[in-house]
Amino acid sequence: MLERHAIRNRGTATHPLVHTVSNLDAEGTPSGAVKSTQWHSDKSFRPAPSMATILHAVTLPPDGGDTCFANMYAAYDALPEAEKKALDGVQTVHSWELSRENIGRVMSEAEKRDAPPMTHPLVRVHPDTGRKGLFMGMHASHLEGLPIDEGRARIEALEAHATQPQFVYRHHWREGDVLMWDNRCLLHHADTNFDAARHPRVLHRTCLRGTPTR
Repeated sequence: MLERHAIRNRGTATHPLVHTVSNLDAEGTPSGAVKSTQWHSDKSFRPAPSMATILHAVTLPPDGGDTCFANMYAAYDALPEAEKKALDGVQTVHSWELSRENIGRVMSEAEKRDAPPMTHPLVRVHPDTGRKGLFMGMHASHLEGLPIDEGRARIEALEAHATQPQFVYRHHWREGDVLMWDNRCLLHHADTNFDAARHPRVLHRTCLRGTPTR
């Protein structure tokens, strides 16, 4: 089932199931800004994070504007056994408010009520495959039971490990491409490897509703 987006996402007023990913300003001119450049799993701040995302390339720069994906299965499998055991049962607080603050935007009270902080396992068991993978990204605020700074440092170290080149696939978009991925075992981000002040980059995104984590 398709799910709605956060209440301030572009495109939601007329099409609540479709989010326009764009570097264009209100006048339709390239703004120089590129969104979603940090590693993340879509809507990990929800009680049931998005199962999958579908992205359709509408308008692309002549070169660049790629989307990169990190394999959280492979990243977890590559950890030392002692670290895997230490991560067992660790819970991560995911916060939409914090991730917006990190990109310089203060959320309204309505947005905070719409997406309060949510807790998920740091090592997530995929509900279909039964495999374990790391579950974090830019919405991951801190670890329960640890001082915030210590928990964030641990998340950042794991993300640095998980996004090494050997775990990453880079998709070079072609106009008309439709890409679907599994948010339960991947992180992704948009690359800024194009002149966003000169060339438009417009994609349409929708997400499939997921299930609670375990």
